[in-house]
Amino acid sequence: MGMKKKVYNGWTNSYHTKLPNITALDRRYTGGNYFKYSLEFLYQQGPLFCEIREWCWATYGPSRELKFIDAYDNKEYKWAWITDNHRTRIYLRDIEEVNWYKLRWI
Repeated sequence: MGMKKKVYNGWTNSYHTKLPNITALDRRYTGGNYFKYSLEFLYQQGPLFCEIREWCWATYGPSRELKFIDAYDNKEYKWAWITDNHRTRIYLRDIEEVNWYKLRWI
């Protein structure tokens, strides 16, 4: 008997079923001033990124793209995201948000 692949929304491609890596951030990372963790997606995981971003919006509330969050913003966002030519990430404020993510997706 072979192992069953995890399938999310009918996806069977290994790029789409592999969940993003959780990375602990420090000030060397983009977003490390505001957030402690990030979920790093591969380029091929666009649909999964969109699904997790929608879940974050429903779970943690509204947010902004990382480039629109600055030190003068008086809101404390629990999450944010970035999409550019080099990175596709979702940033999470603290371990509490990471634990909610793990409960839902892992």
